[in-house]
Amino acid sequence: MLAHIAVLVFILGTIIGSFLNVLILRYGKKDITGRSACPFCGKTLQWYELIPILSFIIQRGKCRLCESKISWQYPLVEFATGSIFVSVLFFLIEQNKVAMIRDIFTFSFVLSFFVLTVIWSVLIVIFVYDLYHKIIPDRFVFIFIGFSFFWLFFSVRSDVLLSLPDVWDLLMGGFLFLFFFSLWYISKGTWMGFGDAKLALGMGFLLGFSKGLSAFMLSFWIGALVALVLLSTKKLIEAKAENKKIGFLKNLTIKSEVPFAPFLIIGTAIAFFFSLDTLNLMSFLTFNLYG
Repeated sequence: MLAHIAVLVFILGTIIGSFLNVLILRYGKKDITGRSACPFCGKTLQWYELIPILSFIIQRGKCRLCESKISWQYPLVEFATGSIFVSVLFFLIEQNKVAMIRDIFTFSFVLSFFVLTVIWSVLIVIFVYDLYHKIIPDRFVFIFIGFSFFWLFFSVRSDVLLSLPDVWDLLMGGFLFLFFFSLWYISKGTWMGFGDAKLALGMGFLLGFSKGLSAFMLSFWIGALVALVLLSTKKLIEAKAENKKIGFLKNLTIKSEVPFAPFLIIGTAIAFFFSLDTLNLMSFLTFNLYG
């Protein structure tokens, strides 16, 4: 029975992911409504061309009329959203220690599921939109902050709906915001964007102190790793280049090529779903290596 529910939740997630794709591509434009159409030939798409993931596979990633290649963004966002929805389902099952399937349909569980899926849907939009435009729209980040702040007071226990958070968990959002704000202010926006500071505020509210600190550390570790890969690739290509056609690589940096918000979101996902506490992990490793 649980497997069937998980499949239905995944399908729901892919449908929501299809909507998120529309939101990502049309946000900021005059008209975000209207039927979907091929961006190359303008053909209005039929319902069977809009089935999440399956339509992309059946059509082999091409428009049925002009055969132009369809962006991989569509199936990837749909699959990612479906996977996140299923992850939220099992996260809540574990947190609630659900023993009976009927407990999944309680008001507390359903409300928890709604709040978390909204939060992660917004984060998916921010992730992709920031990659495209190197900016985090205020509307999305404020929704994230609002729902994350509500989650801070929310209890996943079935017998208690709301509870007071630990004071350190309550303050974590402010700590993270002030750190990224200081980087933005001191560098005048060259090291970090102000949108990253606002995103960090929501991260702190969502994760609390220990997980928030873990997400913070993971974000910089992952960002540093990607930066090393990018810069190594740059040097490799420059070494093999015989002309100046790749001169743009001279200005290659982690901030200019890949915005930092995706790293913050990846770190948040790892800390949230895996309950990762890097402080305990580092203490454990230190004790075993030197103890």
